[in-house]
Amino acid sequence: MRRLLAGFLLVATACSDSAPPDAPDVGVEAEVLPGEGIGPLRVGMRYAEALEALGPLEGVFVANRLAFGRYNSLRVEVVLVSADDDDVSDDAIVIGVGALDGGDFHGPVVPGTSRDAVVARFGEPDDVAGETQYYREGFGLEYDGDRVLKVGIFRPYEDAPVPPEMRPAATRIDR
Repeated sequence: MRRLLAGFLLVATACSDSAPPDAPDVGVEAEVLPGEGIGPLRVGMRYAEALEALGPLEGVFVANRLAFGRYNSLRVEVVLVSADDDDVSDDAIVIGVGALDGGDFHGPVVPGTSRDAVVARFGEPDDVAGETQYYREGFGLEYDGDRVLKVGIFRPYEDAPVPPEMRPAATRIDR
């Protein structure tokens, strides 16, 4: 699931690599925090909170309750799950945030960070799928050569190659 989410997030970031030249400066500090979020956007927050902090998403695409949107002026992508099939509901939950190249970010890993600096701080990636490297601390990276191009933020995870034993259902259907 984490790979799928981070993959969606990084694919979505690939779809919008250029901000319009007239994008407004919203004056928001954009600290990238693995496992937490970017700037005021936090994994687990509701869309209503994002609206209050940054206004409406730009360029939203929603399919089967999975929404992708962006804040061009921040160079940030957002992935949400929504109660509505084809719209972002106010109670939609942020499940991922992405930092795109060209943004004004700071933090332990941001677009432009060297591969050597990432490995020195976090070690080798915990998982690799295609061109994306994943870290249990709650982030995924795509590189352009030896330079981080995109950072996807999601909840930290534990690797569980063997699923836990199945348990009986907690509910029962009487027929």
